[in-house]
Amino acid sequence: GVPDALALEAQGLNAVGVLGASSFRPEWVDCLLRYDVVVVPDGDSGGETFRRTVSEAFGKQGKAIRSVHMPAGRDAAELLGGIGGDV
Repeated sequence: GVPDALALEAQGLNAVGVLGASSFRPEWVDCLLRYDVVVVPDGDSGGETFRRTVSEAFGKQGKAIRSVHMPAGRDAAELLGGIGGDV
């Protein structure tokens, strides 16, 4: 989500936040095809659903993406000490 994208941006990475695991839209893929896409899902079942959905959407366009495995129950903001983080 937004806090995770802000935490990644604070680390100097370009990031896009998606509001909710099932809110990614396949029509967004065309806008992102030129980028090296790395999905940073939350470490829960919703995050796995998100990773799979995004991977399938890009795969239909012939583009593979990478993803980061998050520890169970954690997200990027928490691990990077960003908004909502406890590090």
